[in-house]
Amino acid sequence: MFLIAPLAFCMLIAGCASSGGGGKGGNSSRSVSFTLDYLYDGLHAPFFAALKRGYYSKAGLNVNIIQGSGSSTAIQRVASGQVPLGLADSSTLLQVLAKSKLNVVAVGFCCGTRRKASAS
Repeated sequence: MFLIAPLAFCMLIAGCASSGGGGKGGNSSRSVSFTLDYLYDGLHAPFFAALKRGYYSKAGLNVNIIQGSGSSTAIQRVASGQVPLGLADSSTLLQVLAKSKLNVVAVGFCCGTRRKASAS
């Protein structure tokens, strides 16, 4: 069970493929589910672009991207074993890590992707 940030997702997925026997040399694919931290938005575009362009399948993976409803929910899904991979914001993740034993395999930094609407 792992929580990851967007920039490291492809590296982790590549690691899963190389250890799973699928991909270029294999003829089987490995299914993996990945929960997002929130509703679909621009931050998640790279995951969907990779899915649409076939990058995951070329690596021997059948990736199922699940819409999130908050970082806390994503963390709970990973911690409970519902999904092996999840995306969560760092502040929520740090609060949970202070009280649990989750494995964090990658952290990335992304800024300026979500903006609150302002009243004019």
